[in-house]
Amino acid sequence: MYAPPGPNGFVFVGVRGGQLRRSNFSKTWARALEAAQLEVGAVHVHDLRHTGNTYAAESGASLAELMHRMGHSSTRAAQVHLHARRERDREIASSLGKMAKRELKKSKKRRKGKGSGT
Repeated sequence: MYAPPGPNGFVFVGVRGGQLRRSNFSKTWARALEAAQLEVGAVHVHDLRHTGNTYAAESGASLAELMHRMGHSSTRAAQVHLHARRERDREIASSLGKMAKRELKKSKKRRKGKGSGT
């Protein structure tokens, strides 16, 4: 099964490349989960939307960009599809620590520069 290219191509298609319908999608989804060695029922299709948008946010996408990607007109709807992750919290803390060290270094250089010229 291959998704057709272009902005109108479906991510999941039937055997002949057509749009999946609710009546035939559950079998296809179950086979995909089994192929990925995941328990059937453990991951739902809508989980992909949440995960994809959380990753997009982590990559630096703005709220406006996320809203556009998701097709939402309100920030509330967009935020429902975003989730905080513990791993990301560690990355943010590490990044903030690096920024603080950089700023302290700059501050020390400025103080040294002011002290020697007067």
